[in-house]
Amino acid sequence: MDMMRTILNCLIDKYEKSKNFVENNKKIVDDNKIPMKISVKINKLFPNYEDEEEYKLFIQVNTAVDALALKEYITVTRKKNGLIDSLVLNPNKLEEIYLFLSRKPKSETNQQILKLLKKYR
Repeated sequence: MDMMRTILNCLIDKYEKSKNFVENNKKIVDDNKIPMKISVKINKLFPNYEDEEEYKLFIQVNTAVDALALKEYITVTRKKNGLIDSLVLNPNKLEEIYLFLSRKPKSETNQQILKLLKKYR
């Protein structure tokens, strides 16, 4: 469960920090309105993932990734040898992911801040 949270929090953080984060539509777009992928390399998240001495970590990561892929929260790209290469956030499941993480979307926080600012204007 912690491994799943670590993965999703990393992807959501990256999504929320994206220059292309559009709050009104809650979508990921670039200047041409083409959806862009929010992804992370597995070795960035878990540097010892491919270390043979860290077999327990390897199993935990694979189990967590498989569970998240089954829920369709992420898609997984693999290397030719079957090891996980990168994870891609599914923007169509953002609401479910926020609920799963018990996390408030950045757009809600921004709206609350705007309301406060307007109140004191």
